[in-house]
Amino acid sequence: MQKLNILTTMTHEGYQYNLAKTGHSFYSIKTPERPNGWKKEERNIPTNWFEIELLPKDVKFHDVLIINNPQQREFAKKLVDNFGKLPIVEVFHCFPYIKWGSDTVSFLRRNSIADACVFATTQSANMWLYNDLVDSDAFILGHTANEDIFKNNYVGNSDRIISIAYDFKERDELLGYSECMQIVNGFNHIHIGNESFATKSSAAGLANKYLPESRVFLNTSHYSPIPTSLLEAMRVGIPVLSVKTNTNEEIFDYDNRFLYNDILDAKQKLSSIINDNSLAKEMSKVVTDIYNKKFSTDRFVNGWNNLLRKVMHIE
Repeated sequence: MQKLNILTTMTHEGYQYNLAKTGHSFYSIKTPERPNGWKKEERNIPTNWFEIELLPKDVKFHDVLIINNPQQREFAKKLVDNFGKLPIVEVFHCFPYIKWGSDTVSFLRRNSIADACVFATTQSANMWLYNDLVDSDAFILGHTANEDIFKNNYVGNSDRIISIAYDFKERDELLGYSECMQIVNGFNHIHIGNESFATKSSAAGLANKYLPESRVFLNTSHYSPIPTSLLEAMRVGIPVLSVKTNTNEEIFDYDNRFLYNDILDAKQKLSSIINDNSLAKEMSKVVTDIYNKKFSTDRFVNGWNNLLRKVMHIE
């Protein structure tokens, strides 16, 4: 498709690094919540991604505006008021805040200003009161891993369980820190994160050492559409055990080998994966097939370009 000039705001560098692979030119505005712009220690900034100041000369030629949460709608309205109508795409990276009531979510749904709303999973769309089978402005576009760094290189030559989460304790209610600690008690376990008990690692370290050399990846996130760490683990091909949620059931095609119901169930399934080489190899193959089918970067890029064609009315 034709190359577009896309105006956007900053959000997760990992997501936007992959979004840049659509081949368009992206111009991100520094906002009060992200005054320093792209965090280059998180990801290198792509060559087709530019940081700009909010000036008329910078925005008047853009084709599409992408905002990254409902709180940025007022900001988007100001752009439209000042510089004319732009097609707006709103990306819902997270579930609604866990302490919000249904009235708040309903209000945000009624007052959408977007031409297209993007969700990582069906469950996420439903929680924001969208239905991609009914609402013409709702699109399910699953995330992807950074395939430039993460390769299909699983070895699994240890009995180690690996978990990955940042601000793990602080986000216990969302990410299941307490549950994880109970599950891994008695096992060989490593946690990658930013807490004092965690091992710190670069993306390259995760991709080339910690994930491929561990036996199984444990995902205890209860309240997240798709953790990036889960997709990175799936890309590597490490067997995954995830808490049973609607999203995780959908991801793993309701295969209970990849899902646990409670702490005891998780412990039993981890023991099986650690002690059964044939099971670990089979789960590795299945998780790789699922990633390639549902979350490959090619699929992500094609999905985004198809959406942009629709909002731009490009045949």
